[in-house]
Amino acid sequence: MLQPKWNVKLSYSKSFVDAPYIYRKANIMSVLMAGADPSLAISLSPERVHSFQLSFAGNNWVKGLDFEVNGFYNRATDLIMTYITTYQNASKNRNCGVELMASYKQPRFTANWNFTWTHTFKANMMDLGLPEILDNYYTTDIDDNNNTPAVMSNLVLGWQATKHLKLHTHVLFEGRQTSYNCDLVQLVHAASALTAYEQYAAEGKQAEAMVAMQTAIDALQGVIMQKEMPARAIVNLGGEYTLGPVTLGLNIHNLLGTRYYRSGMNTNIIPQQGRWFLASVGIKL
Repeated sequence: MLQPKWNVKLSYSKSFVDAPYIYRKANIMSVLMAGADPSLAISLSPERVHSFQLSFAGNNWVKGLDFEVNGFYNRATDLIMTYITTYQNASKNRNCGVELMASYKQPRFTANWNFTWTHTFKANMMDLGLPEILDNYYTTDIDDNNNTPAVMSNLVLGWQATKHLKLHTHVLFEGRQTSYNCDLVQLVHAASALTAYEQYAAEGKQAEAMVAMQTAIDALQGVIMQKEMPARAIVNLGGEYTLGPVTLGLNIHNLLGTRYYRSGMNTNIIPQQGRWFLASVGIKL
């Protein structure tokens, strides 16, 4: 629905990302290293996402100001996860959220702002490939964002201070973040104990089998690692001074020297870069 000052949009999209080539090769190499037929390698399907969005946008309600409110629901399936040395389409994700966006433009000043709230209400870590007999002793399901802050916001300002000097700044805020990962050491311990259990059970050694099973269960209690990363604000400043064909630039990244971490789907938390400077000289020929 379109109007001169506002518009409303309802949309649905279905998208996919094909499995990376290196993941397919890793699965084949894993089978070859085990001395098996390469045709037995786990086949990977594309990762798929269904997305529903409802948006409301206002145009120039205040001179130079545009804004948009967007609500969304995403349903992802066949997400690729790591299982020791192989990859599988073992993960799913259900999340919803709200995005707010605004821009303000004047001849010598611009401001762009966005705010996102995201909530994951159904997701799983991976398929550990363990027998159903152990299903009651661990879970890879989580009802939380994984490595994604619930609240994120960006503010970008630009100011043409003089005819020759242009300044800009970027402020990024990320709320508290939780990283969930599989502890491969614990998983190996559980798998080894389970192998021992099966061997003892086949030999009729019930006492030893029960001890091995309890060892597997104990190892699984810590198979999903959880690490908290506090909220942080990252401030970047920069400017450009133009004199004829020459442009001098200076950018300061992470001005406050904030110590923070990031993580991925299958990686532990990794420290990020502190304060750093970038100077540049450009000549227009």
